[in-house]
Amino acid sequence: MKSLFLTLLTLPALAQVQSVKFHYGDDLRWADPNFDDSAWQDGNETIDIHAHLNETWQWARYKVRLPERFLDPVIGWNTALCEVYAEGQLIGKNGHFPPALRTDILEYKTYPIPAGMATPGKVITVAIRLWRYPGADLRRLVGFTFAPQISLHNAGETPIYWSNQRSILRGRFWALAITLALLLVLLTSGAAQFGNREVRLLFAYLALYAIHIIAFIAQYYFPVWILSVASNSLTYAFLYSLQLEIIVVFSGQRRSKWLRLVQALNFMVLLPSFWAALLLEAPVWLPVIGLGQTPYRIVNFIAAAGIVLFQPKKPWAERAIPLALLAAFFAVAVGLGSANAVSFAGVTMNQNIVGNAAFMVVLVAVHLFRLKKSGEVAARLQGQFNAARNVQEMLLSGSGQNSAHFEIETVYRPADEVGGDFFRVIEMPDGGRLVIAGDVSGKGLRAAMLVNVIVGVLLNRKSDEPAAVLEEMNRSLHGQMDGGFVTCCCALFHPDGSVQIANAGNPPPYCKGVEIEVPTGLPLGLTSDFGYESTTLQLQSGDRMVFLSDGVVEAANSKGELFGFERTRSMSGKAAEAISAAAQAWGQNDDISVVAVRRMA
Repeated sequence: MKSLFLTLLTLPALAQVQSVKFHYGDDLRWADPNFDDSAWQDGNETIDIHAHLNETWQWARYKVRLPERFLDPVIGWNTALCEVYAEGQLIGKNGHFPPALRTDILEYKTYPIPAGMATPGKVITVAIRLWRYPGADLRRLVGFTFAPQISLHNAGETPIYWSNQRSILRGRFWALAITLALLLVLLTSGAAQFGNREVRLLFAYLALYAIHIIAFIAQYYFPVWILSVASNSLTYAFLYSLQLEIIVVFSGQRRSKWLRLVQALNFMVLLPSFWAALLLEAPVWLPVIGLGQTPYRIVNFIAAAGIVLFQPKKPWAERAIPLALLAAFFAVAVGLGSANAVSFAGVTMNQNIVGNAAFMVVLVAVHLFRLKKSGEVAARLQGQFNAARNVQEMLLSGSGQNSAHFEIETVYRPADEVGGDFFRVIEMPDGGRLVIAGDVSGKGLRAAMLVNVIVGVLLNRKSDEPAAVLEEMNRSLHGQMDGGFVTCCCALFHPDGSVQIANAGNPPPYCKGVEIEVPTGLPLGLTSDFGYESTTLQLQSGDRMVFLSDGVVEAANSKGELFGFERTRSMSGKAAEAISAAAQAWGQNDDISVVAVRRMA
């Protein structure tokens, strides 16, 4: 309603401007109402970019008839740097001209017509003296009219005009609040999400749009109008390119050369601005690429539509996401600026802002939806991993433990939920123990499943002799490793302290602080007919033999230093828990398993 009222007030006011003339240069005599401006250009014509690209001083002269109903008329318009004359008399100014150059904030300001010349029905001459940065006035490059549009109204109606400007500004504040809120939602969704390219693009878009809005708001509070114009042009180029990139990623398509070409086209809109800023004579083709943002928006929308229409075949639920993004993008790409505005409760948002807000809300909603889905999938996977880990722990914990002849300690610390290290301690009929310790190449669920296969082979073995056990395991695993392998050490502890040991590529066990010399054979699963050798040694009462996985030696700290063989050797005489805890504290990056067998008598 307020906007309608403002429009009704503006129409008769604008109708009082009978003519307007425009001229480049500077001469204070041009404020004289008797000056002959017939040779000047019509202020309603478009700008000749080639002749006046570097001009800074400009004058506009208006013939204005004062309406009968105006008792205290004022001249009003959005201005940053000007002087306003009525009938040759200076009635107001804004900012400071060179050499003490200072631009003021850009807002709607009024300049009262002196009572002596405010006779109803009288035609007066209003002259405006302007100074603009060279190349900063983009209206020269995009086909706007020469003279700025002024309004003529009663001073008491100024709050309505001012309110209209404030309404536009409030719309930007709301857009900024929405953008910052979406950024906050994104930031609080978890730092781990930023490993996803979609999230990084979304964050970049939200942050850039926030900067874009801040640049617009700044011109209402700080004298940085030229900077805000430059930042607006620059941010729009990046925003349009990011929108296309986001739609490509969310559509699951691969980026093509033609898409890169469209994205590069967005930055062509910057060329007129930079050309003018360098104070160079503009070529004849420059206006073609400086015709405003609408052609670029249309090209972007066509490109986005092509991306969505030709996306890979998916279920309709997934295809709906890019379609929703395209619908939101439509309002941004085809919007014609502030002329298509939506006003409510004293807040005005143009179609571009509404479209961007819709685009960002859809993006964040899609992200949260996917985050929820991925969380549900992760929870299911976690449950499956927990179940697999419980099975693995059950299989490993089923090993025989202490006896009258041996004290046995076992520790297992997988790097992930489940691991590829394994061990098994099997009770012998004579009171001895068969110890098998090894490592499946790789990590995670696949390695854990192979561990389960290995445990099954051991439970159904045909021999207790270490070399024969390794050969049987090798035959069973051959052809099932998919390029991987298994290292394993097998030792048979007899009640009298003698130990038979065979090794298949595993780190040799430690005893009394030194590595036991054991013939090392090929890892299991590489070939089906490899023969393994065993060696025999004698443990004395109190001697401890320790089997370690390579996760102990290869533990690395934040500086990249390995736990190493020297530290492992010095720790080998300690309890299994102490060894594994030291390696884990140093920096675990692989499964850690320790089996210690100590002879009691």
